[in-house]
Amino acid sequence: MKAITLDLADGKPIVGMRDMPIPKIAPDEVLVEVKAVSICGTDISVANYISSMRNRIKEFPHILGHEFAGYIVDIGSNVVKWKIGDYISAETHIYCGNCPTCERGDNHLCPNLKLLGVDCNGCFAEYIAVPEKVLNRNNIFLPLYLASIQEPLGNAVYCVNEANVKGKNILIIGDGPAALFVVAVSKIFRASDITIFGYNEYRLQIAEKIGASSINSDKNCVDFINEFIGENDGGLFDVVFEMTGSEPGINTAINACHPGGKIMVFGLAKDSLATVPYNKIALKGITAQGIYGRQMWSSWDLVKILLNDSDFVKIMESIVTHKLPFAEWQKGFDLMMKTKDCGKVVLLMEE
Repeated sequence: MKAITLDLADGKPIVGMRDMPIPKIAPDEVLVEVKAVSICGTDISVANYISSMRNRIKEFPHILGHEFAGYIVDIGSNVVKWKIGDYISAETHIYCGNCPTCERGDNHLCPNLKLLGVDCNGCFAEYIAVPEKVLNRNNIFLPLYLASIQEPLGNAVYCVNEANVKGKNILIIGDGPAALFVVAVSKIFRASDITIFGYNEYRLQIAEKIGASSINSDKNCVDFINEFIGENDGGLFDVVFEMTGSEPGINTAINACHPGGKIMVFGLAKDSLATVPYNKIALKGITAQGIYGRQMWSSWDLVKILLNDSDFVKIMESIVTHKLPFAEWQKGFDLMMKTKDCGKVVLLMEE
């Protein structure tokens, strides 16, 4: 089968398309013929083989990707709830199901979690083996490109739902596809005012189109704080979504959040920990909540409801800016890694 893989040459990462064996399934797994995948920032981190990935990727060549949709073509001997031909996506956080965290229902926070495309081979291939316990049944009328983005959209749904944005003035720091999803969901969840702070003019225009006010950070974070926040009661925003995982981002979030407000910590630091002004969080009475993955399966259920709404689907059509053939994967990666003149990029398998 064709697959997009990471390999090493003299310790340096090389990403390319190659032939790989079709995976063999365990008794509790299904084999999925992949029909659509979407490219995520995590995939870019894997492709660049950043330090946080080096202890997790054990074997090479390694298949990238974790956001996908497809059809079951084979089932393991212990699989009981699924059949050949079922149209599925999957929760890409493979949990153990046995630890205290899983037993209390927080499967997405399982300390033994394995992520498709990072800790094991992923979905940027013609076939993938997936455990039955993480399968999601797709609406048979849901287009493949939308089915493939349910996983990252679930992140945004979980984050915005936890933030309780209705009637609130919110700021989103960062302008990646995940931030655009947060704009979209916040709009549907009736935030009173949505501001996005970023540097990518292409994506900021998308954000404005779907209902946000944008601030281009050709101004640095300090100038942003001085000009747009100033001494206004210590901050302007009820809720701040920090999407960058950067030290300037988290510091801006704390300064922008008004006393008693809430920060949703969504972004992950790529190579080092950000320094956090702990005292300022305490003195302003800010609540900071970490967001990782999606709640299983309530976040997925909310995504399904949203994707049944024609108005919300129109918003998604604005965010998914590129639908490319799988063979043009390099163009998709270049869009995400180099020019960044894109929203969400989806790769479709050719029939």
